[in-house]
Amino acid sequence: IRFKNVDGRMVVSEIAESTVASEYYQLKEGFIVEKINSYESKDYSFDEMMMILGKFWNNDSEVDIVFKQNIIHTHIYKFLKDLGCGEYYGQFIELGAKDLYDLNYLEYNDLIKMKMPYEERKLILNKLNLNVM
Repeated sequence: IRFKNVDGRMVVSEIAESTVASEYYQLKEGFIVEKINSYESKDYSFDEMMMILGKFWNNDSEVDIVFKQNIIHTHIYKFLKDLGCGEYYGQFIELGAKDLYDLNYLEYNDLIKMKMPYEERKLILNKLNLNVM
């Protein structure tokens, strides 16, 4: 697992293929580290958490990491929430949307694959001025 510093938080930036982490189906890029062993991330800086992770890994060759999904891309979430579609946030992030500009590449079939009802698809596409229906 690779991590990046997002506003002082330790965030999953990449999950290497063919690793235990990649086989854990619920772990996704963008998840935030909440705890490493008994050390809660809210009490430490990104650099300190990386040092804690390295210490445990180097000493014990094992580490327990607790992750939580968090709203990282707030512009995407606000856009969806304002339309009453906030529950689709995770699926938009899975599509690769990191900011509102990325929504220009949204395709109608993406919304269908999300099992989004017609009225919600229409709301989103109208707000983006995309006429793909």
